[in-house]
Amino acid sequence: AKRVLKSMETRKYNFTDQWFVTESCAVCLEEYIPGQEVRILPCRHEFHKSCVDGWLINRRTCPLCLSNIL
Repeated sequence: AKRVLKSMETRKYNFTDQWFVTESCAVCLEEYIPGQEVRILPCRHEFHKSCVDGWLINRRTCPLCLSNIL
């Protein structure tokens, strides 16, 4: 599971970057802060890296759409 996580895309959050769809993490419900690492899942949903990595180790699905990730 950890090897798959390492291969998934991450980006540093920047509120002026039009690439980001949301401004907050659906796992912890906290807003992103510029410079925080955000993980982008294959389904294109985005979360704090630290939040979603812990989620995926236990659940293996996207927290929003429930797509199988691992």
